[in-house]
Amino acid sequence: MINYDNPDQIEIAAFNLPFSGRLNPSNKWIQLSKMIPWEELAVRYTRKMCKDFGRMSIKPRVAIGALLIKHFKQMSDEDTVEEIQENPYLQYFLGYSGYQIKPCFDASLFVTIRKRLSARQIEAINGVFIMKVNELRQIEKESKRSNKRDNSSKDNDVRTDSKPPNKGKLIVDATVAPSNIKYPTDLDLLNQSREISEGIIDKLYMGGRLEEKPRTYRRKARQSFLGIIKKKRKSHKMLRQGIKRQLQYLRRNLAHIEDMIKRMRDNPDILSARDNQRLETIRMIFIQQEQMFREGTHSVEDRIVSIHQPQVRPIVRGKAGADVEFGAKISLSVVDGLVSLDRLKWDAYNENQDLIAQVNKYRRRYGFFPVVVVADGIYGTRENRQYLREYGIRFSGKKVGRPTKEIDAIFRNMERLRRIEQGERNEIEGKIGTAKTRYGLGKVMAKTEATSKNWIAMAIFSMNMATALRQLLLSLFYRLRKWGEFLLNLIKVQNNLVILPNVR
Repeated sequence: MINYDNPDQIEIAAFNLPFSGRLNPSNKWIQLSKMIPWEELAVRYTRKMCKDFGRMSIKPRVAIGALLIKHFKQMSDEDTVEEIQENPYLQYFLGYSGYQIKPCFDASLFVTIRKRLSARQIEAINGVFIMKVNELRQIEKESKRSNKRDNSSKDNDVRTDSKPPNKGKLIVDATVAPSNIKYPTDLDLLNQSREISEGIIDKLYMGGRLEEKPRTYRRKARQSFLGIIKKKRKSHKMLRQGIKRQLQYLRRNLAHIEDMIKRMRDNPDILSARDNQRLETIRMIFIQQEQMFREGTHSVEDRIVSIHQPQVRPIVRGKAGADVEFGAKISLSVVDGLVSLDRLKWDAYNENQDLIAQVNKYRRRYGFFPVVVVADGIYGTRENRQYLREYGIRFSGKKVGRPTKEIDAIFRNMERLRRIEQGERNEIEGKIGTAKTRYGLGKVMAKTEATSKNWIAMAIFSMNMATALRQLLLSLFYRLRKWGEFLLNLIKVQNNLVILPNVR
């Protein structure tokens, strides 16, 4: 049952504290509570929940706000609950009317919260948040222009054409969000698969009460594995022999499992859903490893690199730190310092396929096309260039074809502009680095596919929260500085008025 109340934030003075004093209105969590679209978050969070049946749930703002705090402060689930229990500012951020001594909920509930909020829903909420931040920026600009209304004749002009002019700049790039898995090797994957198959055989034998237990040769298989894995130097021939033996052991175990399942058709509930899922995973691993062993290769389509996270795929990146990364590949775009998650996929893909969709998303959000698209050279395909040319959008990359022999002033200016814009592409590289080092995108600790997607989307949303908060504080600092300059000038004028008669 949904536990929902008014999402409007209470006044700071009305927040009850067990000790004397009041909350500081300039605290970052109080400022963030005014910027987040809580109503949109609550609607999407409770979409699949029953309204008139079941146990009363915790409030949507408490659940989602705790998840935001976890990624913003980069803490574990247990530490996040304890931090909320100790900090009154965090409790105000969650919408409490007063300080609560009890914990907001059990830390294990974070898994359920991640499952209820998909990555697509979080990205939609992120879009609403970006629009709200843009509205605040527009209000800030209007306040700065309040003293210069006489020079705003251009704003009063009415355009005769219905097509709005291109505005703004779109920066796009792609990266990989690595998952927290052990570095995969063929021999290790086969050994883990064999051990899981032996556990399934034991469970089927105990539950089915069979007369004779199949032989698995698990001791010999374990000794064969340890005899190779403990060696400091492993030759290609040694590894190939070890993989062949583990394939033989796993083939025998899978055949025993198939035979035992057929003999126990009357009792299909012996294996749980998790056991059946792992059984399908090790079957697929056996097929892939046998194919690679037979063909003498190390690559296969949709290769599984983790038994516990079968959705993870190897993504060849060719970076200096690691040639291959294991995780989800994501396409990102940056507009005015705020990041959007445009695509999330576990399989490898070419990121230049997302450019047209990213430009259309920019137009739907802002109502016009960007002036320029700043991207890597891989995005400069002929199809993408032709699309950008149709809508008057400039691509900040090199022209297709051979360079011209005669270099004129226009070419020099365009080349200088292209180098400047390619330097501006460092903004999205910095955003990716910040998200990986500060907001948990560098190591996704979630296990399942749904929770991993939630982790990635929430990391992007948390980074946008920090960016918007920093810009808000800078705007407040700008106002205070202008107010200080005004007071200083006023004091100087008063001093001049006092000193002036004595000078005469």
